[in-house]
Amino acid sequence: MLHVPDEGISPFLDMEIKNRKEVTLHCSRMWRILIRFMRRRATRRNIAPLGYIMASSIHPDIETIRITEAQIQSRVVELGAEISRDYEGKDLVVVGILKGATLFLADLVRHIDAPLSFDFVAIGSYGGESRSSGVVRILKDLDEPVESRHVLVLEDVINPRMSLRLSYLVDNLKSRRAASVKVCTLLDKPSRRINGGIEPDYSGFTIDQEYVVGYGLDYLGRYRSLPYIGVLKPVIYGGG
Repeated sequence: MLHVPDEGISPFLDMEIKNRKEVTLHCSRMWRILIRFMRRRATRRNIAPLGYIMASSIHPDIETIRITEAQIQSRVVELGAEISRDYEGKDLVVVGILKGATLFLADLVRHIDAPLSFDFVAIGSYGGESRSSGVVRILKDLDEPVESRHVLVLEDVINPRMSLRLSYLVDNLKSRRAASVKVCTLLDKPSRRINGGIEPDYSGFTIDQEYVVGYGLDYLGRYRSLPYIGVLKPVIYGGG
């Protein structure tokens, strides 16, 4: 419970109120006192007052925050509404690609106002890299069949390295006689899209070639739990 010191407000409570103008003035003064008190209290507790991100809350390996937590959640709500309209009356299964799309899926499905189920798949490639001549494999398959169902694949980011594996997964799901297969990505990097690369049906944000992490995206398994998407300092990954 928020406690405001009596000495901050009591002088106004003791004053005789003579007209409506005075009431407005006194209320305005009391509100300013309350705001100042809350800001001091927030600063002492090292939290961000009024929704702002304080510098101390940014991970030391992050150069700058590219997409804030509030922006992510707002866009997820918008995507949920759009998907709800498009899949009204359809048998929808949402497929998240492990591990990057986990947080994205968890938030998005709660904003899709339509009956659905969700599942996860893990895909990789032999040799640890995705090349046009490489062989893509499924490391963790779906638990349920998708025949005659409408499949929405969720990816964390679409870039050239991920495009081959995503194309393989889409073709694989179509071969299982899914009613339809569409792709929704949190981040899209169209400037790096190669010819024939996957173009998402739904996209959260378009970004440049920066190395970003957070909200499911990682570097060597780290930073996935950050609530925002931030640009990783080049010194961390050897980029400068």
